[in-house]
Amino acid sequence: MAKGVEQPAQKKALLLHLAGFDVQDIFETLEEPVGDGDEYVEAATVLDNYFQPRTNVPYERHVFRQLQQRDAESVDQFVTRLRQQADFRNFEGQKDANIRDQLIDKCRSAVLRKQLLEKRDITLVQALEMAIEPRRQQRNRLQLWKLMLVRHTVARQKFIV
Repeated sequence: MAKGVEQPAQKKALLLHLAGFDVQDIFETLEEPVGDGDEYVEAATVLDNYFQPRTNVPYERHVFRQLQQRDAESVDQFVTRLRQQADFRNFEGQKDANIRDQLIDKCRSAVLRKQLLEKRDITLVQALEMAIEPRRQQRNRLQLWKLMLVRHTVARQKFIV
């Protein structure tokens, strides 16, 4: 605080003066706590509470519901993005269920969507396993093709030599 300003009333007055007219106007509309406490601390607390960001839950849920899987985005990446966005939504213990539903609704693959909808009481973990399995199989097939190509190339080289 400024030199010589020690009384709570003085600190409060200095706070409002330094904050400016706009903050003073706002402060005048706020209810001050009825207490015998430190005026400065109470004024600072009231202003802190007023300026704290507030979450607009319907808007945040709307934003979450608009998310969809991007063209170059894997299912894992999409679910990670959903998880990050879900942290701002007040899903009250239903976070994984909402992420699962959004994955089903907004994934790019119609085949995956159909498979997920055919399963009764599917969890997010099960949905992710189903989404990842075809990629795993494709990767295994690719490795098998590479192995076969290497064997074929080696066999040709032996034949040529």
